Amino acid sequence: MTVRSSGLVTRAPSGKAFAVERQPFFATLMRFLIMEVLIHHLDTIRYLAGPVAATAAAINRVSMEIMGEDMAVVSLKAASGAVGLVTGNFSAAGYPPLPSDRLELVGEKGSILFENGVLRLIGRSEETIRYDFDAMYQQSYDNAIAHFVECRQSGDPFETDRMDNLSTLRLVADAYRLAGHGHF
Repeated sequence: MTVRSSGLVTRAPSGKAFAVERQPFFATLMRFLIMEVLIHHLDTIRYLAGPVAATAAAINRVSMEIMGEDMAVVSLKAASGAVGLVTGNFSAAGYPPLPSDRLELVGEKGSILFENGVLRLIGRSEETIRYDFDAMYQQSYDNAIAHFVECRQSGDPFETDRMDNLSTLRLVADAYRLAGHGHF
């Protein structure tokens, strides 16, 4: 899974980096890309692949407008034995300033690719589904808030509980540890 953005090299009208203009707190985070952005990608991989462990990680900072990392690579191994990478770069010249994601799952009988609102099945059978990313992005927030309210009112458990979220936070902490970025 990959996320790319030119948000730290593209200038806003103020002269600041686009990402810092949009989210000023980015500038002061000691742990930026993995903790603030890739945490969601790691959570998605956990949802799709089941339990995973970080086996290696590397981080770097190119932009002088932030304190934390703007580049990261996290190598993962699933309990099933599958391996994968989550990579990110917020100083990727030529990419849009807002992050763009690419998810690729490669299997023995076929592969799945999701990029730019297009989901493709490639292999023995092929299929393409197009999504309205902007509408679905807002709908995901609306659905999450509605689910929270419904569960609070009904007493039903949330789809994702706090213990599951702690597993994702442990994965983030492991990535920073493996990258030599000290204690979490």
